[in-house]
Amino acid sequence: MSVSAHLKPSARTFTVEHGETLLEAGLRAGLALGYGCANGSCGKCKARVVTGSVSEVRFHDYVLSASEKHAGYTLLCCATALEDVEIEAGEADGVGDIEQQTIRARVHRLHTVGEEIMLLTVRTPRSQLLRFLSGQHVNLIVGSLMPRDVPIASCPCDGMNIQFHLRRAPGDPFVEQVFGTLKKSDEVMLEGPRGGFTLDPDSQRAILFLAYDTGFAPIHGLIEQAMNLEMPQAMHLYWTAPGSGEHYLHNLCRSWADAFDNFTYHPFVGTDLQKDLAGSGGGGDQLQGAVNGLFGSQGDLSLFDAYVAGPQWFVAQAVEGLSKQGLPRDRLFADTIDSS
Repeated sequence: MSVSAHLKPSARTFTVEHGETLLEAGLRAGLALGYGCANGSCGKCKARVVTGSVSEVRFHDYVLSASEKHAGYTLLCCATALEDVEIEAGEADGVGDIEQQTIRARVHRLHTVGEEIMLLTVRTPRSQLLRFLSGQHVNLIVGSLMPRDVPIASCPCDGMNIQFHLRRAPGDPFVEQVFGTLKKSDEVMLEGPRGGFTLDPDSQRAILFLAYDTGFAPIHGLIEQAMNLEMPQAMHLYWTAPGSGEHYLHNLCRSWADAFDNFTYHPFVGTDLQKDLAGSGGGGDQLQGAVNGLFGSQGDLSLFDAYVAGPQWFVAQAVEGLSKQGLPRDRLFADTIDSS
């Protein structure tokens, strides 16, 4: 049996399943709740139960004072809700609320898609989950190589399993080691998070997601969080791959479109979208045609948010093209990354 938890002061609500901790349930719902160790040692997830009752389901080393217990405080990582509850808890309002972390993690999975893309998943210790906002980056340190700034492809709902998307790049020592010698259980270091390419969970505007190649990585995290938050507005993904067959998570995107009525997926290949955004034709004005079909003959984007990620040329042309179509600059969020 599930119950509801209502947060103050944000007024957000999420569902708590039987035996699930309040922290697990909140993160699963896409909320940026405050926490540290997630195992009852640090007290950073301390919150006050305003109404309803909770029960501890995990032992914790952190000691709540008698006055805190009397006031209704509990640890979100160790308590579950027995009935509908109202909780006063801290949430991250932006990147400034997320502290910098250094975490010793281990490779959990190396999955190559075709021959060119590596989906690398690393796992943190249970006592030191990575706290981040969707769309942010970390420095990934492999062996003795210099740190590589890479976007996180996963959702903050799981701070233990962190995914990255890397493209093969001959002559790049970092990527060659990932593809060539890195193996399961090898140790890596994570430093971060950093960057402000994050979802606005309070926006009610329809959303355009534009990605080029592995620029899909941070977009993937944003979409997963939006879905976990059950954001009701229309969301449209435009993903351009360098060549035919290179939408490396094509089936996942199609499954999103099939499962969610408010989500559409539009794959592009090669330079078609680049040409359209530059206004040079060539690709048959595919983006403008799709926009017209979805949003009316005017293609007016003044009531939309846009999240754009990819190489510098793509981001620059997307920003210019979308701005010309009426999308306000302050609602256009961009992340420039390389394709490795």
